[in-house]
Amino acid sequence: MPQSSDSHVSLQQAIAAALTKARNRRKLTQEELGYRAGYDPVYINMLERGRRYPSIRAIFNICESLGTTPASLVEDIQERIGFKPR
Repeated sequence: MPQSSDSHVSLQQAIAAALTKARNRRKLTQEELGYRAGYDPVYINMLERGRRYPSIRAIFNICESLGTTPASLVEDIQERIGFKPR
């Protein structure tokens, strides 16, 4: 995957930051989110540190547990990486 310019974060960093922001908005710990979404807290931690990419299924499960939509999460990620549709 190509690296983004210096003014933008990588896709992995953007996913991590968007997930962390959404979790913090709900005032949940990584452990609480993991329990609600059906994932080990270590997996949540790895996602938030940019060590893993979530599957589409994981995004849906996590978003449901956070009371948000996958579209909202993706919109946040797009803004972070500076994605502009053609």
